[in-house]
Amino acid sequence: RPPRPVSTTLATTAPFLCPSCPPFHPFTPSSSSPASVIRCASSFHSRISVFAVNRSGGQALHMATLAGARALGLGDVTGSLEPGKAADIQAVQLGGVESTPVYSVASHLVYCTGRHQVTDVWVAGRRVLAGRRFTTLDEAAVVAKAREWGAKIRAAAADRAAAP
Repeated sequence: RPPRPVSTTLATTAPFLCPSCPPFHPFTPSSSSPASVIRCASSFHSRISVFAVNRSGGQALHMATLAGARALGLGDVTGSLEPGKAADIQAVQLGGVESTPVYSVASHLVYCTGRHQVTDVWVAGRRVLAGRRFTTLDEAAVVAKAREWGAKIRAAAADRAAAP
C-alpha cells in the first residue's frame, strides 16, 4: 500500500524571528500584509524544519491558503477563490520600481510585496479599503482619538516619573 500524501501548511508563532522583516517593524495583523506574514512564516520554517526546502511563491501561497484550510477541515468553506466560499481579497500594486520586473506573480506576492503596495481590500465581500483609503471608518476621527490617548499616556508617564 503506498504511503498517504502529507499535507504541508505554513504556520508560525514566532514571526518576529524572521530575518526578512524590517528592523523595528511591529509584526501585527494591522501593520503587516498577508504576504509579509506568509513570507516570514515560510522563511522561518525553512530555517528550522528538518524538511527545510526552498519553496516557490506558489508553494508558499498554497500552503498558507488552501492547504491550511484543508488541514483545519475547512477546505470546502475557504482557502481558495471559488463561488460560495468565504474569502478576503486584497489588490496589490505590482507596477512600481520595487516590484519590477515581475517574473512570477505568486513569488512577488509572497517574497517581494509589502503593505504599502496594497491598494484595495475586500473582507467577506465588503470593500473596506479603496484606493488606499478606508471605506468603513472615519480616518480623521481615528487619528484624533489616537492622539488624545497618546497625550493621556504621556501625561500619566510624566506623573509617574515625577512621583517620589
